[in-house]
Amino acid sequence: MTSRRVQIAEFILTDFYGPIVSAVAHQLLRNHSLTLPQLQQRVVQYPRGKIKESLMCLLQNGLVTAQIDRNQESRTQFRMSIDDVFSIIHCAGFIYRANLLFGEVGRELAHEFTLHGQLTAPEAVDIVKDRVDRPRPEVQKVINDMFETNFLITSPLFEKHLIHRDEKGSRALLASYNQTLTDGIMYSLNNRRFFEQERNEIITEIVGMLHCHPYTKNIIRCVIRVLETKKGGDEGKMLRTSASVHQDEIINMVEKKFRVSRNEILQCLKTLTFVPRNTQYRSQDDILILKKDPNQANCYILDWELAIRIWLRQTALRYASERHGHHASCILGMLLFHGPSEIEAIQKQTLICPKEAKCIVYTLENDNFLERVENITAGDTHRQEPRYRSTYLGLARLLENRWEQAIFNVLIQRKEIADTHRVLLNKYKTLDKFARTLDDSEEITHLWASLTRPERQTLHILRQQLLQTGVQQQSLCRELIMLKQASMTFTES
Repeated sequence: MTSRRVQIAEFILTDFYGPIVSAVAHQLLRNHSLTLPQLQQRVVQYPRGKIKESLMCLLQNGLVTAQIDRNQESRTQFRMSIDDVFSIIHCAGFIYRANLLFGEVGRELAHEFTLHGQLTAPEAVDIVKDRVDRPRPEVQKVINDMFETNFLITSPLFEKHLIHRDEKGSRALLASYNQTLTDGIMYSLNNRRFFEQERNEIITEIVGMLHCHPYTKNIIRCVIRVLETKKGGDEGKMLRTSASVHQDEIINMVEKKFRVSRNEILQCLKTLTFVPRNTQYRSQDDILILKKDPNQANCYILDWELAIRIWLRQTALRYASERHGHHASCILGMLLFHGPSEIEAIQKQTLICPKEAKCIVYTLENDNFLERVENITAGDTHRQEPRYRSTYLGLARLLENRWEQAIFNVLIQRKEIADTHRVLLNKYKTLDKFARTLDDSEEITHLWASLTRPERQTLHILRQQLLQTGVQQQSLCRELIMLKQASMTFTES
């Protein structure tokens, strides 16, 4: 574990939970495991009660694990994984997706669940209804929708506690809690469901770019929706292909949702699965994310692995082009398509001048886009030119690290902006909170007039900067989710 990663993890914890939790986490990250008395000896600036509250906060969010000694509380060992801390950066993506799917109330619910880790349904409703000034039934309806669509699940920590307490009847109880939203039961966000939703949205965009039929995106969304309603589909697994979906199921859902005629739907399905005859159709040329099921007539499957590969290739080529120019993107694409090649072969395939091609290959190698493969033939005493290759797994891991670093840079930038203008931002928050309690628009106008003209100009610039970095962070978080899925997919394959 590098000190740089630890520093970044501590910064994330400070930004998200505050200095007390960060101080406790600092000791847990620097040491393999600690007990509560050992933490007290190391975190002397805070009382025992605050340290216990910080541990509880980290435990509820699944960032700390405890090896409990029931005979003596002081012997309970606490451990913290840095990878779990890094998962916090996905919270912005979860909140963004909840806002799109469930509106302002869903956004605030997602924010509270990411902050507290786990909450009961009444607790979440009470917190959010006052914040967004909405009636209780409306907030309750949104939380029910999130539960029914599997974005909200029984807290894994609560499940472990229940199983440990009563091994015999716990399974039946958990099954009932997962069927209906129950008061007094702890719930948390389903991270895997959010990951799948991001994958589905990005794949829909990819298919829309690859095929020009006007109903392409709608049909893919309906196929995914049918898969989600099927029991035993992709839930809990990272499958290369989806379960089989019958043609009539797709047609019925598209007709119901979008009022498209059956003939037009069939024509679009033919476009999405069309393979030209009498041509050499290689696996490298495959762009058909929706395929006919070879084992069942009139059935279709989604090729998740192919979709992720196409998206990863596009993202990697775009990133290489931004860093090293379009020739670098051209060479990287050629190596992904043809496999390991010598510089001479790369130059011939890309038609780039030999000197420039050699320079770009070395640049890409130094930037970890490529790796060198020694070109040795058995029994050959002459040293041959090395070959270069790029793999999807290597690119996924490279981009995952780069995207994490980019998110950290955005977070640091936001913190610097906030720290530089802390007084003005606090004044704005106070005025905004006070203005919400006023009914007379004239009183609100006079209240905002208390800001000087330079303060208003500075505040306008600050809000634009924070909005811009916030959108940038959400976009990076969405892509990071896909990069993590790509890493898992190509590690297993």
